Amino acid sequence: MGRFACVAVLALVMAGCVPIAHEPQRDEFGVSAPRADAGTAPPAAAEMARLERKAAQSCVHGYTQTRLDTEPAEAGRQIIDMKLRCGKYNRPDFDYSRTDWSNLL
Repeated sequence: MGRFACVAVLALVMAGCVPIAHEPQRDEFGVSAPRADAGTAPPAAAEMARLERKAAQSCVHGYTQTRLDTEPAEAGRQIIDMKLRCGKYNRPDFDYSRTDWSNLL
């Protein structure tokens, strides 16, 4: 059992030493919100606030909006799709006080 523990600890330490390539085109993701069909009108302030709230929940250190699209949906609705890129994450800057620790249990 002791040998297995040593190998497991060594594997975990070595996994933290592997450099990970940064590919900006893969860092982009999107959040979306539905709305009634408004043609080509830009999103209202309430709709943008909903998208910004979703983005803030996903990105700890802020985000940069890269695109904003409006796509058709069923039954006279549209989907507002905001593409974004999260701010750089550094482990020493992690905010432990605002983290929901219940997901660790």
